[in-house]
Amino acid sequence: LYISENLRIEELARYFEYNEKYLTTFFKKMNGVPLKQYILKEKIEYAKSILTESNTTVSEVAFSIGFSDVHNFSNAFKNITGMAPGVYRKQYDQHSLFDK
Repeated sequence: LYISENLRIEELARYFEYNEKYLTTFFKKMNGVPLKQYILKEKIEYAKSILTESNTTVSEVAFSIGFSDVHNFSNAFKNITGMAPGVYRKQYDQHSLFDK
C-alpha cells in the first residue's frame, strides 16, 4: 500500500484489471469493510504512529499520507479516532512517556 498516494478505487481496479464495482464488492465481502474505508483507516493508523513518534507537524503528517488539505485530514482523523490529531498526540506522545 502506498500510504502517501491519493489512491483511487478506479486506479486500483484498473491495476488489478477488475471492474470497480466488482473490486469494491469483493473486498467488502472478504474483509467486512468497504475498500475506501479500509484505505482511510490504514492511513490514519500510519498518521497516529507519526504523531506519537516524531515532532512532525500535523500539516506535514497530513501531506505525507496523501491529504492535500490539513482540515480534511483533521476531520477524517477525528471521525476515526474520536479526537483531533493534536489532542491525540498530547495523549499518546511516546516522547513524553519516556521523559516521565
